[in-house]
Amino acid sequence: MKLRRTDLFRPRIATPLVFAVCLLGCLVVGSVDAQEVQVQIVGEGDVQFNVALGGVMAGADGRAETAQRWVRGFIQNEFNNVERVCKPSTKEAQALVDVAEREWKSRLSNTIRAYAESQNQRINADFESRVERLVQIWVRDALSDEQYEKWEQEIDVRLAYRKRIVIGRMVMDCERKYGLTHAQMQEVEKLTQERWKDSWWSMYRTGTLPETKFSWISKVLSESQRTAGTDRASQVTEHFMGGGFVDMPTLRLDERFKIGSVSSSEEIPLEKVEPSEPADRKMLLFEVAPKIFVPDRDPRR
Repeated sequence: MKLRRTDLFRPRIATPLVFAVCLLGCLVVGSVDAQEVQVQIVGEGDVQFNVALGGVMAGADGRAETAQRWVRGFIQNEFNNVERVCKPSTKEAQALVDVAEREWKSRLSNTIRAYAESQNQRINADFESRVERLVQIWVRDALSDEQYEKWEQEIDVRLAYRKRIVIGRMVMDCERKYGLTHAQMQEVEKLTQERWKDSWWSMYRTGTLPETKFSWISKVLSESQRTAGTDRASQVTEHFMGGGFVDMPTLRLDERFKIGSVSSSEEIPLEKVEPSEPADRKMLLFEVAPKIFVPDRDPRR
């Protein structure tokens, strides 16, 4: 992006404005997974921004490839844990990585498609839980009953942590709204646990706190608490970020699954990933010369 400065366009105004235009341009081009922004000051009058939108471009094909790399990353993370928890033999590890290499794409095609067709909302593709369920099946079929029992215990503890985190946040949300006592918080926690849904974790991870419905907890509230927050005009909706915007684990499509030193068989073909050429990158080029009022500038100059 090239921004040409006029007399009324000062660098301290130009810089944030250019970044805003850059972001707007990215939205126009589409969703991207990686962005490279290069800033170069040219002479006295030019501020040049080169925005190289690298990685996967907008469109279903690009988003599908992104989802595939994330899915493979989650699978590899699970295999790292399988090695620590189940301690498979070389033969067992080979069986696991081979079946994963053969089946991952077809078994998770719906998850990949859900993300590819969504509007940049990971809520439509619950990568973590779907990969977990699939790896459980692979572990069950490839390892011994004793090893599978250890893995189930690992998953149970993990799910219990997730449940405690989400319900704890929901209880504190009620405490803030209604002013709960310690005893009431315990009652609300119990009532919320009875209504637990596994999908709540996916909602939380993608930035939405599940709603604690008034009808669930009204019986533990006092009369004054029941009327709290009934003035809709005074309510403020909180946009809660539950951790959905964090780095996702990735594994390249041409990189093999591993458990310890055991990699998937070379006989199983992997997808070839062509390196991105500079010519394939989409560039944004603008000529901008806005008239901006600067309060501390003498208008006679």
